[in-house]
Amino acid sequence: METAPRPYGEDQSFLDWLLEPQTLIALSAVLIGVCGLFVSLYETSLMRQEQRAEVWPRVTLGFTINDTLVTFIAENAGVGPARVQSAEVRHNDSTVANWGELMRRTLSGPLSVNSSVNLVNGRVMSPEKRVEFATFDFRDEEEAAALSESIFDGKTDIRACYCSVYDECWVTSLQNRLSGMRRIGMGFAGSSSAPTGRDSSFSQHLQIRQPEPVPSCDDMNRSAI
Repeated sequence: METAPRPYGEDQSFLDWLLEPQTLIALSAVLIGVCGLFVSLYETSLMRQEQRAEVWPRVTLGFTINDTLVTFIAENAGVGPARVQSAEVRHNDSTVANWGELMRRTLSGPLSVNSSVNLVNGRVMSPEKRVEFATFDFRDEEEAAALSESIFDGKTDIRACYCSVYDECWVTSLQNRLSGMRRIGMGFAGSSSAPTGRDSSFSQHLQIRQPEPVPSCDDMNRSAI
C-alpha cells in the first residue's frame, strides 16, 4: 500500500521532500499538464492564424488616364472578401465632401465633364474583384492632365479603410501605390513624379507599400463616394 508523501516541514528538508517518489510523480503530472496547456494554446493560435490567412483581403487603389478619360480603380487582390467601411477623397491633406468639390479645387474655369460614379463606402469586394468606381471624361486633355498631375504631385489622394470577416482592418491609399513609381524614378511632362505618356495605366503593382493595420475604421473621415 502506497503512503502519501510526508508534508514538507521542520523535520524534513525541502530537497528530501522534493526527491520523494510521490512528490516527483505529482510534480511531473503538473508539469505535463502545464506543457499540454501551452501546446493546446499554441495549436489554437496557429489554427486562428491559418483561418485568418485563408480569408485575408488586400485592397489597392489606382487610376488610369487615356487622353481625356480618367478612371479610378479599386481591386481586391487578396484571398478573402473585403468590407470597405470608409472611403475618402483628400486634397492638400484635408477631406473633401465629394468628387465635385475635388474638381473645383484642382481645375480652373467652368467644369465640363461627363462622370460615372459607383459608391465605394459600404461595398463588399470579393477576392480578385476589380471595380472602376469613378470615371471622368473631360472636355480636353489639359483638364485630365491637371487632375492627374494633382495626384502625382501628392496633392490629391484617395484613402479607404476595409476589414476582413474577422474584423481585422487596414487603411490603403492611392498614394501608397504611387510611392513605388516615385522610387523607381518614373517621370511625367509637367510633373516631377508622374509617368510619361497619354495612354498609361497605373494599376500595375510596383513596389506598393503595404496597407496599414488599424484597430477599426471608426476614426477615418468619409466622403460621399
